[in-house]
Amino acid sequence: MEFVLGMPLVFIAFFGALLAVLIVGARAAKRKEAQRLAQIHALCARRAWTFEPSRWPVHKSFPQFGLFSTGDNRQGTNTIRGTFEAHGARLGLIIGDYSYQTTSTDSKGNRSTTTHHAGYAIATLPPSWVTPSLDVRPENFLDRIGAALGFDDIDFESAEFSRAFHVKSPERRFAYDVLHPRMMEFLLRGSRPRLTLSDGAVLLGAAHRASPAQIEGTADWLAAFFELWPAYLVQAITQRADARAPGTR
Repeated sequence: MEFVLGMPLVFIAFFGALLAVLIVGARAAKRKEAQRLAQIHALCARRAWTFEPSRWPVHKSFPQFGLFSTGDNRQGTNTIRGTFEAHGARLGLIIGDYSYQTTSTDSKGNRSTTTHHAGYAIATLPPSWVTPSLDVRPENFLDRIGAALGFDDIDFESAEFSRAFHVKSPERRFAYDVLHPRMMEFLLRGSRPRLTLSDGAVLLGAAHRASPAQIEGTADWLAAFFELWPAYLVQAITQRADARAPGTR
């Protein structure tokens, strides 16, 4: 066996090939991301949205959401901003990439840091809409155990929907008004996202950064979601805001 500087030549060849594969992979990923950003630029131009690729501390603007309170070195990038209309009102739209880091220690005391990447979409409600919080997420095995122990969520007439989703709200009436039969059918279609309404904003979180097609689909999904809110509910939450306004009784 031939040696170079005390190392078998076959090992040098192996590590050289591995390094070449890593370099090629990194370049391919960079080209793919550049293509994604170019497509996002084009999408924003077509939809009259703004696009800002630099860092933005989304976690400081929306601390009410759990996605933005995990880990360290939190940052948002590739931020898209726009608006859409529902029930005659303008709602804000923010979509972007998000990353954070977590640190773990193994049994030998070695520390390692992992960077997590995610995508998010936020709809901001008009100031005239005042609502309680609402959390709608796919139900999991632990939820079923909790239900068996008496820690139940809000159930609905649709058994299929109740099995599929875990729903929480401090006001059950509000949850029932939002999640009427047509809304339940809407949520049962497609990927069944987690939806959180809190402090005047709705968050859709994803475990990966979205493609341009997914970004546009998410924006349209949010617009359709709010259009399905009953007119009487929008009137009721607007009256709440009027009641809280200074000088009102």
